[in-house]
This record gives sequence, structure tokens and C-alpha cells, in this order.
Amino acid sequence: MSEHIISGEKCLELLLDVSVDKTKERPSSESNKNEVNQNMTDLLTNSLLKNYNLDVTDIKIISILLKNMLDGRDETRAIDILKKLQNNKCKSLGELKKLVRLKDRGVLKIARGLGNADDNIASLLHCSYQLSDDFINSIYGRTEELPLDTAKPYKDNYEYLADQFERLNIFKNIAEDISRKLERGESISDGVKNKQIEKGLINIERTIAERMGKTDIAFPFEEFKKKNNLSRKEELVVIGILENEIISGRESYTDELLDIISQSSYEKLVDRAIFDEDGKLVKEKIIESEASMRHRIFSKGNPVKLNENLRLKLIGDKKKRKRGEIAMNGDDFFEAIKPSIPIEKVILHPKTNEELTIAIEKLQKNTANVLKEWGIKNSLQSAETYKRRKSKPSITMLFHGSPGTGKTLAANAIAYTLKRSLITIDCSKILDKWVGESEQNTRKIFDKYKAISKGKKNPPVLLLNEADQFLHRRIDTVRAVDNMYNQMQNIFLEQMERFEGVLIATTNLVENMDSAFSRRFQHKIEFRRPGTAERFKLWQVHIPEKAPLSDDVDLWYLAEHYDLSGGQIAVVVHNAATRAARRGDKIMMEDIINASKEEIKGNFDEKAKARVGF
Repeated sequence: MSEHIISGEKCLELLLDVSVDKTKERPSSESNKNEVNQNMTDLLTNSLLKNYNLDVTDIKIISILLKNMLDGRDETRAIDILKKLQNNKCKSLGELKKLVRLKDRGVLKIARGLGNADDNIASLLHCSYQLSDDFINSIYGRTEELPLDTAKPYKDNYEYLADQFERLNIFKNIAEDISRKLERGESISDGVKNKQIEKGLINIERTIAERMGKTDIAFPFEEFKKKNNLSRKEELVVIGILENEIISGRESYTDELLDIISQSSYEKLVDRAIFDEDGKLVKEKIIESEASMRHRIFSKGNPVKLNENLRLKLIGDKKKRKRGEIAMNGDDFFEAIKPSIPIEKVILHPKTNEELTIAIEKLQKNTANVLKEWGIKNSLQSAETYKRRKSKPSITMLFHGSPGTGKTLAANAIAYTLKRSLITIDCSKILDKWVGESEQNTRKIFDKYKAISKGKKNPPVLLLNEADQFLHRRIDTVRAVDNMYNQMQNIFLEQMERFEGVLIATTNLVENMDSAFSRRFQHKIEFRRPGTAERFKLWQVHIPEKAPLSDDVDLWYLAEHYDLSGGQIAVVVHNAATRAARRGDKIMMEDIINASKEEIKGNFDEKAKARVGF
């Protein structure tokens, strides 16, 4: 037979055609017989396979293993290969040694068992085989359509992940196409789907292999999948969840992942085991699945996500930080802020300002030393624990009051005055639907603070913004979520008892606070709405010097007639300035008054509306 030149892609397509023997589907069709014979001839004369000296049976064995590999079966038992070859079981026993010869030629490799020509029949039947990497690369590592050696090395891990996501998208696109065809009533065989997938995979997987071969970088995902010996389907699940989390910013669900990795309804049922508690991905904490069943009403299955540390590792999040900078990686509800506002520049109600000054002085050297001499411990810990640990002066403060009255700003100013850094936590992010994680997150707040503060002369100020979920009254446990809230509060109370440092919590709803927290906070400071004098100063602060004001603007009139907080005044100034900028004119008194009225109307605080006659 003369040598026949075809591309690697075409070669794989023909092998898949051979695996789906059309003469068995419609034996009477002469055209089917001719097509199969032609495919076999093309393969036997293919230049890519010439050096392997293959015959018809060899080609059939290779096609069986290739189809199984694309179906997610990394290995195939010898006995299953023989069953596929022919119906005459006695005759198929004579093909056993062909498997051994194909192994010796480098086409196959032993996945399980010992396969030697001299082995007995029982031993050979229990062997499992798979196509060798070298053989697969020799086929689709070449193509007529693409020139050799055009791949460029990867610049970084992100380029590598982009190709992995592209590889996943081939499966997604085919799954969507198959779904549309089924909706139209068309029948789709597994063979058709596999061929469609393989056409796209040939190029992208070859590209990944070639680019990796030219890159000196070690990619986290490559190391991870080898270390954990992931199957192709497990690998695709991890890539699928990773893409959703870092590209789409959304959750992944078991059913959508099964649509991608499974070739049939039967496989979907079998592949569900990947997400079971005993499955490798869950058991080894590679992925986490929500225990709650409430999402099933959306017919998406259960939500799943990657282990947080693994996710950061796979995307290569290893940012170096400068000396002294606070490490927050892995905790998206932590934020380190460099304080920049002196306490004297924060405009507050006189009573609020006085209480803040007292709290600050308790931590400053002179007052702290006097209290120590008098034997008054500045901590909630027991006297014995306080003495044993030689604790530094600590303080816990609760800032409560209407929104926009300066609670967060005051915390910044306290850190600035004490010459400490500020760690803020968005408490709304602590809540997590994943069973047990909300409680873990609550504990993590204090563990992280303790780790950051260790060895520091002046540990940072810890600010818990909008901490209502920790502070509200405990409720009777009717649902699992009720128990979660109560458990979070118990942990919070316990950690406050042991706390060393400066803790500030803010809330807008002090009337809903659990009484158990009353004695845990040494200072409960109300942030009152500013009076007329404070409002006048706030108007002055929030209107920049460069802003062009009309001669009719009267800040004292505004301070007297509009009961606005500092935050609201900032909004009003911005909106009034926008009106003037659109006209290309100065900011008029009318602009500010209209903006003030709109702000009050849009306020959800009915008391504030009543104060100005709305």
C-alpha cells in the first residue's frame, strides 16, 4: 500500500469513525461498508502510523481505547477490548498477544496489572490498557493545516489558564449545541458528540502541550492535577468552577458541570459520584458542596466551589508585600487602611467628641500609667488572666447612631491619633450559606487579628463595620439558620472576653442589640446627629475652596433649616454642584436647597423627614 498523507485531526476523526462501526448499525448498506473499508485503508496507509506497522485489528483496538478515553475512561480492561473486537469469544482470546505487541511498540501502556507475552490467559485478561502519551502526541502533534513550531511560550499563568478555559469551552459549546438539537427532536449519538469535541480539542490541547514545552514556568494547575492524579473529568470540574469564580464571578452548580463532562444520561448518573462525600474532590477538600437542599428548586443541583486556598494557588495569587504591610491575602472581607484623619478634624456633636476623647486617653501613656498604679485593669479579662498575660491596655467600643453621622470616620481618626494601622471588616461578608463557614469566619476575625498583632508594640485598631448580625437579640432556634446566628454570637462573645487590643464595632440599630453585649463593650458611644453649629462646619468642610458659589448661598441658613448628617451634606453638595456644572454656572442657593429637599425625601428615616416638615 502506498503512503497516504492526512492531518492528525483527520486521523483521529477516522479512528473515531472506526470505533462506531456503521456496518453493524445497517449491515445491508453497501455505502456504509465502502465507507468503513475506505476509512480503514486511509488509516493503514497513513504516514503518521506507518512506523508502528499496524494491521486492521490493531487499528480497531486503538479506536476502542481512543473512544473510551474521550468518554472519560482513562483505562480499559483487556477483556472489554476483546468483547468489542468480535462476537467469537474463543477467537478473541487469540488477540490477547496483540495487546502485548502494541505495548512493546509504544502504542499502548499498561494502566493496571502485568502484561507480558509469556503471561497466562487469566493474567492477561485482568490487565487494563490505555493509549500511550507518545502515541497520541505522534498523531495530533502534526497537521497539514498548521505549520510546525509556531507555538509561543506562555508569558504567565494567566495565559496558560486562558487556554485551559478555552479547552473547557469546547465541551460547553458542544453540550449547548446537543441540547438545542434534542429540543428540536433530533437524535444525537455519543459518537457524533465525541467527534465534535475532538475536532476542537485537537488544536487547543496540542497548543497547550507545545507552549508548555517551550515555557520554563511551573504552572500551579499542572502540578496540582499530577499530584492528585485527577481524571480528565475531575480536571474539567476544577477548571469549570475556577472559570466561573474568577471570570464570571458566579457560583457553579453540579448539574451544569455534569452537562459539560458527561456524554449521556447514563454517564450523568454515574458521574454524580464525583460530587459525593466519598468522591476524591470532596473527600480531599478540593471542592466544597453546600449541604442545604434549598437550591434544588431551581433545578441546578447543589452549588459547589473550590477550596479558597486552592483557588488562590491556582491563579497564582502570591503578591509580595512591603515590610510592615498587613497580610490579608485569602480574606476578602479584611481590608487594611492607612489612617489619615486627625481626631480634631472630625466634626461631631460635642458630647460624642467628649466620650471619644476619654476613650482615647485611656490608651495613651499618662492616663494608662495612672490607672495601672491604681490597680484598675483596662481589660474585660479576669484579674488573674490579666496579670498572668501582662496584657497591654485594651479597649472595646461600640459606635451607634444614624447612618452618616461619622462612625467610620471617627474610627479612622482614633487609629491616626494612636499611631496605629486600621483593619476594617465588612461584616456582611462574614455570613456564608456554606454550612459551618459563617461560624469559622467569625473565629477567623479574631485569629487573624491575633496573628497580625503578635510582636507589635502598637497592634492595629480592629473595626467591625455594620456589626448588627453579631449584636442583635438571640432568637429561638426554629431553622438551621437560626442556630447558625446564635452560634456566631456565642463565638463572638467568647472572643471578646479574651480580646487584647483596640476593637470598634459600629451599628445603626442599637435598640435591637442583645443585652449580653452591654458589658462586653467598655464604651458605648452614641453618634448623635449634628447640631446647627456642627452642620455649619460640615457645610464648610464639604464645599471645596475651588467650587464657585453664588453670592446668595447662605451656609448658616442651610445649617439651621435642614437637619442633615455629614454624609448627607456630602451628597447634597455633589448633586448641587452637578446641576451647576451642567448649566456652566455657579452653584446657586436654589441648587443646594433643591438637592437638600431631595435628599431628605429619599431618606428612609421618617424621623428626619418629620423634623423638616415632610
